[in-house]
Amino acid sequence: VVDITAAAMLLGGVTFVMMLFQLVNVDDDDIRRYAWKVISDTVSIFMAVLFFQGNNEMLELAAEQIGLREVTTVFIHFFHCLLYVLVLLIFIGWNSGVWEKDGSALDVETWVVADAMLVKYGEGVPEDKVRAVIRNDHESRKSVYTDEYGLEVAVVKKHVEYETRKRRNACWATLIAHMAGFASIGAGGSMQQSEFFNRGPVVCFIPVLVTLLVLIAFFQLSALYREKLRQEAVSFGRKGRRAKMVHEAVGEAENDILSLAASFLTVQVIRFAITGQLPNAEGLEEPVKFDLTLWHVSVLAGVGFGFCIACMLIARGRSMMAGGAQGQGHGNKEEEEEEGVSVRILEVLMSTVAMCFAWCALICVRWAWELHPFLGIKVLSIIGRIMLALILSLLTFLVVYVLDSIHDRLRASEADTKTSEHAISAIIGAVSVLVGFSWEHSFDGAVTAVADLNQEYPQCTKFVLGICVFGFLLRPWRRYILMRSLQLESLKTEREKSVNKMVKESTHRTEASTSSLLQKE
Repeated sequence: VVDITAAAMLLGGVTFVMMLFQLVNVDDDDIRRYAWKVISDTVSIFMAVLFFQGNNEMLELAAEQIGLREVTTVFIHFFHCLLYVLVLLIFIGWNSGVWEKDGSALDVETWVVADAMLVKYGEGVPEDKVRAVIRNDHESRKSVYTDEYGLEVAVVKKHVEYETRKRRNACWATLIAHMAGFASIGAGGSMQQSEFFNRGPVVCFIPVLVTLLVLIAFFQLSALYREKLRQEAVSFGRKGRRAKMVHEAVGEAENDILSLAASFLTVQVIRFAITGQLPNAEGLEEPVKFDLTLWHVSVLAGVGFGFCIACMLIARGRSMMAGGAQGQGHGNKEEEEEEGVSVRILEVLMSTVAMCFAWCALICVRWAWELHPFLGIKVLSIIGRIMLALILSLLTFLVVYVLDSIHDRLRASEADTKTSEHAISAIIGAVSVLVGFSWEHSFDGAVTAVADLNQEYPQCTKFVLGICVFGFLLRPWRRYILMRSLQLESLKTEREKSVNKMVKESTHRTEASTSSLLQKE
């Protein structure tokens, strides 16, 4: 049996790796971008949950040994969550350099290697070897230089310091946001598990609202401090680019935190209403106190489908609001700020319902597996968790392919593609959470099995293993996976700007030609 299991995992693992390799090198730029984003978000969530759970178990162990009351434990969980949010603001502010006096480095342009096949891609080159510099051509943005092998290498002029800081902000904002998101889930979940709130689905929904109100209140304080940073930069005669970097990175991270917390806790309440049993803080019914039937799976699947439809409708509303804002061209700063708040609320709501759809899909697949075990394997066994993660990963990339095909057809028909872009982006972000959580769930089972070998200190062993895996994955994810995802996203943005510029120029030429003909007549 062990040999057969090892053989199956070996064949499945090699096949899965080769499928990933094929997917990230497919000849469709959109699918490549979506694939790298899913992989990047999956690894980020995997690391974040692993790191958070290790810390969380140590906190729970300390609380148990001290003998803290249930209410005190809930407050500790909220403090743990807010600590991540505070670290997020401090770390992003430090990396952006908002407390540095000299901000001139952001405006410095440097010639860097533009050939993605080279190891030195993105690194600076000696200016005295760049052809444009040799010819005293100060207007050129692209050129070539001769390397140590005598070969001509493409180079481009970029704001290296600015782009490096933005890339690091994207890295740490994503990672810390996922940690804070699952910490907020732990805080709200600890309230839901208390005796007062686990009496029924209606009462159990109150912790969802409390968690969101606490987060929003803290985010408002963060927003006030970010605005203070911007005003200080302006008062010192600076452009405020560093403060803007902090505002953008922290704002997007806060949206992710709200969406993660609201979606998971809401689906917990929905499952409570369907089955009559509140899942534990990890989303598992242990032990199962109800008779699972196909009816439970069907109802939850229907709820998930409803969330998917709601995501499409919200995406449509967001596109209409954004289009109206561009068409009206607000001149009033207060109106622009109100418009930005409205768009942000819709983005959070859209991401939340998309993640609710993803959580429902995960539970539906798990319940279906429990009803009809695949090859007799239990879904909560380590092999079952790995197989479930593999299946969900394959289904996710199939969903990516289908969504991209729909988007391509809409683009070919010259229809409004903004709605589909927003909806696809939200759904892909949601299924990334699904895949990342499923892989973390399988790895958590493996770490727990190894940690149980140390019967005296299993929590400490799990904490150390989690930290080691986190440290091992951090650098390759940041340097290669996340960077490639950001590069493809930047390529998409540059192409859109170029297309819009060509459309404007074409429209201007047509108007000029029409005006000339009318004057002749």
